[in-house]
Amino acid sequence: MHPTDLAVGDEIAYLRFKSVRNNGFWVDTGDFLRLAVYSQASPLTVTASGRILTTAGVTVPFLINTVVSAAGSQAVQSFPATQGWIETAIISITTGTAQPGDVLARLEVAQSPIAALAPLGVIITGNPDSFLPAVYTADGSRVVNPRSPRVRVVTISNPAAGAEWATTVPAGVQWQLLDTAYFLTTNATVANRFSGLKTTDGATITADTISNLAQAASVNAQYTFAPSSPVVTLASLPSMWLTFPFPLLSLLAGHTVGTHTVALQAGDQYSAIRLSVLETVVGF
Repeated sequence: MHPTDLAVGDEIAYLRFKSVRNNGFWVDTGDFLRLAVYSQASPLTVTASGRILTTAGVTVPFLINTVVSAAGSQAVQSFPATQGWIETAIISITTGTAQPGDVLARLEVAQSPIAALAPLGVIITGNPDSFLPAVYTADGSRVVNPRSPRVRVVTISNPAAGAEWATTVPAGVQWQLLDTAYFLTTNATVANRFSGLKTTDGATITADTISNLAQAASVNAQYTFAPSSPVVTLASLPSMWLTFPFPLLSLLAGHTVGTHTVALQAGDQYSAIRLSVLETVVGF
């Protein structure tokens, strides 16, 4: 397009076209706009919308919806692109509720709607939530939301009596273990139990901290583990309160957190198990 192609006085339209042409993301005939979403929240509808400025100077809108029906799953939706420059694009949560860090999404240009095929380029990647979308504008700036971690409290069901408890980092996320707390109630069997917390990479122990204070029969004890925590042991039988330091670890999907108990008896019961983690959705 040239200034002489425009109506007299339409200088603003020409300047807009020039700015988008110089900075916009080019899509060609036969390309697809592809929205890929990974979410730890559900059900959600995630929407990518925006405008494409064609070579004729006409603005064409686009809209792509993809539905996440189960937490911890991925959804992909494609839309045939109109030839031109992407002027604006936004990824937003249009139905459902997503907290910061729940969703990882990307809008990309591809030559095929098939999700497994590599994209030609990525327009937006980020963590849209119910309040804050991920945004692209063709003024030379791209708002690429970083992968925002969120603090999450993980509660774990009580195991059977006489059993350890453990939980596995789910697929699509990474954890930093901030603190862990639980109760151990021992039965009347005479024995000294030593309870501790351990992490594994799914097979090999990567960290293990165990109490240096025995828990005897018929005692209810609360255990807390946290980075940089001092060792604190208080007892007012039949109750005990114990706090221990534990390393600040990054745990990948498939890694585990659980107890390691010396002399655990058949009637001993773990309960009120809670972890605080800094969770980052990495998806894909």
